[in-house]
Amino acid sequence: MAQISASPEQAIGRPANYASNLVALATLLQLLQIFLFFIIGPEMRYALAGSATCLVAFACLISRPNTNSTTHAWFFILSMIFCWVLAVGSGGDFSPASAAQQLAIPLWLIAGLSVDVRQWQKHISVGLGLVAFYAFYLAMTGPTYSVGYIERPANLVDFEGPHLSAYIVGGIFLYYLQDLNKSPIFSVKGLLRTLVILLCAYLIVEYQVRTVQVLVAVYLASSPFIKLKISNLVKISAIVIALQLAFLALLVASYYLDFTQFSSGRTSVYAERIDIISARPLATLFFGTGAGTDLVVSSAWWWDAKNSHNDFLSVLYERGLLGFLSLIALFSSIIFTRSKISPLALSIFSASVLSNGLLARPLAFFIYALIVSLSLRDITDGSINTHAQSTSL
Repeated sequence: MAQISASPEQAIGRPANYASNLVALATLLQLLQIFLFFIIGPEMRYALAGSATCLVAFACLISRPNTNSTTHAWFFILSMIFCWVLAVGSGGDFSPASAAQQLAIPLWLIAGLSVDVRQWQKHISVGLGLVAFYAFYLAMTGPTYSVGYIERPANLVDFEGPHLSAYIVGGIFLYYLQDLNKSPIFSVKGLLRTLVILLCAYLIVEYQVRTVQVLVAVYLASSPFIKLKISNLVKISAIVIALQLAFLALLVASYYLDFTQFSSGRTSVYAERIDIISARPLATLFFGTGAGTDLVVSSAWWWDAKNSHNDFLSVLYERGLLGFLSLIALFSSIIFTRSKISPLALSIFSASVLSNGLLARPLAFFIYALIVSLSLRDITDGSINTHAQSTSL
């Protein structure tokens, strides 16, 4: 019997469908980690996380990079590995767990930029919605606890604090916001979407993680501005002016506030880290001291070794100026050239400047990567491409 050869369009579509399926499977593994966090042990969580990262890495390799931001993300990965190799070669430390967490972030970002997951959108929406209901259930029924003299509801994930739970819920909130216009608000789907948004908003307030609240506020404030049809020069100028005004406001506030207390010791830690970095030899200044080395005991947090609680400072500490500049280049390439996801990139940037945001939290970041994938494409019911219609796991 004669073989029927695939058309050129089908041949092109197959890698894209394979990549989409791999990202969907990785998303499922991430969701399993969330739902089973308090049931399974750390070894199983690491296995699920590692498997998800491997699937996403393979999806990135077989997908076609078609954006300048994707190139910057690959360069960010190469600079990361280069800095780690040099740090280990010069006697620095290396934590495989920290390296795996950090490597997963740009891989998920590349997947978001390159892989079309619309064929799995309904399944992803249902999974994230169930996470929101589960988080609300735990918050309502679980025991409260105190962190920083603040009473918090039971976490969705993590034994130590509310931050990872808040970033996950914040991601679901933004995901459902950009997905809200898919159904009439008074339809069953529309009402369920609205309910998920309201539950997430309630949890964001209750978790009381200020960086997540800032992230959401920056997204809501910047979205209307970014969508205006004005030149990039005007947008850049407006962002620079906004940063200058924010700096001026902080300068005025410094006369009335104790910033060390207000920042929970962060500003004191920042000053100590900058002193350490500035005293380094030239090679270490450029390439850092290795993955996981930012865990240091400080005068403000004397009881335990903690990181800088600032993503940019952590990158500068561990991967030096090379890693720091590649991170700035990556954010700039997205904020100023990818208008559909500029608000999301700007909000993540804001959280990273203020604290240890999403750059070492793949269990939350994957949601933001899914937002990137859906935001870059027109998302309407029935808009699935012809190759995606016949694809299943």
